[in-house]
Amino acid sequence: MKQRFFYLLIFSLCIHQIYAQTNLVVNGDFEDNINCQCGYLGINQGALIGCSNPTLGIGSPDYYNICSSSYGIPNNAAGSQFPLSGNGCIGLWLCDINIIFSEYIQISLNGNLIANHHYFFKCYLNRAENFRYATDNFGAYFSNDSVLDPSANILPFQPQIINSFGDFITDTINWIEFNGSYIAHGGEQYIILGNFNNSSIDTLYQYYGSQNHINGAFYYIDDVSLIDLDSALAIKELRMEGLELKVVPNPANESISLLNIDKSALITITDVTGNVVLHESLHSNQEINISPLSPGLYFILTENKKERRMGKFIKE
Repeated sequence: MKQRFFYLLIFSLCIHQIYAQTNLVVNGDFEDNINCQCGYLGINQGALIGCSNPTLGIGSPDYYNICSSSYGIPNNAAGSQFPLSGNGCIGLWLCDINIIFSEYIQISLNGNLIANHHYFFKCYLNRAENFRYATDNFGAYFSNDSVLDPSANILPFQPQIINSFGDFITDTINWIEFNGSYIAHGGEQYIILGNFNNSSIDTLYQYYGSQNHINGAFYYIDDVSLIDLDSALAIKELRMEGLELKVVPNPANESISLLNIDKSALITITDVTGNVVLHESLHSNQEINISPLSPGLYFILTENKKERRMGKFIKE
């Protein structure tokens, strides 16, 4: 499945409640640590709670924290960036121009995933500016067992959530959201993040910077989360919060309006198969042109810094 691809059921269970639901990732904000100055090798030694290095080979994930002298925030050898939240974040070297390899972070889940439940995964990336390249190869792999393969430069797994081909993550200023949905097989206890592409390195890079920059692509990562959208808690919150969008007219032919949106928001409209058919910014009282859409049922999601809301409408 591709980045930003949403299943129909995700919308019907109301993704706007994602912030209120329980995050199943242990220490997904990378704040709980035994030693905040653990830096390069500390994750290998268990200094970051719930996190481990599944390869222990050519590279190791880095831990950055405001308290650290050598792996500090905002300034460090990779670049300059504050965490998206809190005091810490991690860093992964995702690719190199000389060899095919990636660093990985393995993060524990709070309990086993439930078979056939729909989960929504999200994390944020920022490209470190002291590296010359960007990559589009990034994914999340769900595993039943803890992985440890010291001989692997690239882990031999197919990530269930993967970034879209050609969607290079280039931003060095803003944190970029990476997300996707996953239907569990049951029993998954870990998420592994990294580059799982073992193809020719010629296809992995896009040039930035100068000869003085490091010949690779390195990313800061923060705020990793996984939400069970089929949980009883999610359904209860949907009923109690009363944040369903009011769409008028409904059914509609040319345009629709949202009555209970009082601030600027980002809107996403999907069809019944989960395909995104419209994704744009919206201001209060602005009409949404739906004339290009084919007749049928659609789901609409709005989000701003405060909340997310969901509704549905019929295009005639």
